[in-house]
Amino acid sequence: MRHFAFLAIALVIISSVGAISATGQATERRADRNQRQLDRQASRMINRADYYTVDGWTQVNPWVKQYNIPPVGPVRRAAAGVANATERAVESGVNTVDRALFGFNDANARLTSDVWFYDYYTYAPSYYVAPGDNATAYSSAIRYYDHDHDGVYESTFNYRDSDKDGKFDEFDRYDYTSVDAKSETDPSPQDARRHSISGKIESKKNVRVNEVDSLIVRVKQEDGSSVFVDLGPAERMDEVKLEENASIKATGPMERVGELDVLMAETVVIAEKQFRIERAMPSYSGTVQEVKQFKVSNADHTLVVVETSDGNQLIDLGPASALKVKLAPKEKIVVYGMPVRMHDHRVVMASRFDFDGQTHSVVRWK
Repeated sequence: MRHFAFLAIALVIISSVGAISATGQATERRADRNQRQLDRQASRMINRADYYTVDGWTQVNPWVKQYNIPPVGPVRRAAAGVANATERAVESGVNTVDRALFGFNDANARLTSDVWFYDYYTYAPSYYVAPGDNATAYSSAIRYYDHDHDGVYESTFNYRDSDKDGKFDEFDRYDYTSVDAKSETDPSPQDARRHSISGKIESKKNVRVNEVDSLIVRVKQEDGSSVFVDLGPAERMDEVKLEENASIKATGPMERVGELDVLMAETVVIAEKQFRIERAMPSYSGTVQEVKQFKVSNADHTLVVVETSDGNQLIDLGPASALKVKLAPKEKIVVYGMPVRMHDHRVVMASRFDFDGQTHSVVRWK
């Protein structure tokens, strides 16, 4: 009988050792896979300093002078002054480096009932691309970095999920001017999943996000956990009656803000009505003054000078071969895009534009 007992104990020990061994192997495989992803990410990085080359600037400079387009410099100094004044006035409760990125407007805010979320936060503008409306993951994401916080972006990162495992593992970097390779302060997106949450609204709060008043809600899910949801510009949600205990469903990417994870809602269902959250790029409307072509990465791009209410603006409409319309002076246009650096001037890198009653997408990133 004792032989059977010893045999049973031996089998338990062997089984336990086998389980531990299997767990260790799984951990090693996971670590090895993560390392391969990091290696692949590093090997796939393309650092294209001076995306707008000296030759390209040589072509553009005469138009800059002709249309009296101001340099970025004065704008940068004004923006830096405002940023410094804000930093001196705001006590965030976090370290000095992070103070301008997220925190509270009042040093005593942690003693109030609104402490459940920050009073403000900033993050690098990010745009996620899904292969379809019902996709559960994003195929790519584009993030713009403003290294000197002057409102004009110096770099763009294009992230991809190459093996479709729900994690971004490759990226290309495009620099519009020479910058420190480690100068970005926002965390790179790693989670490529398209998250969906549902539950009851516990509380809501207006928060200043990238200088825009936005609405944040805390949602209690069925499992008892809470999740923070950014519903975008608050004024766009005025028509929606958001009350505590109201049911809500939301879908979108998850971003890290300080110590918190925040769902950046793309679609929201409230009271059985679905709303699409538009996180629009800056827009520029006006009259076309000039249409030219210049070289960007060995391809001809279409550059237009548009007279806006704030003066003349340079706009890059992408590869000329992909432009399906013909623009001419005196025509009206509305452009949506991010302002980036070209030498010491600003150029809007158009994502789409409205012209002649239609919206046209700019095919730029592959």
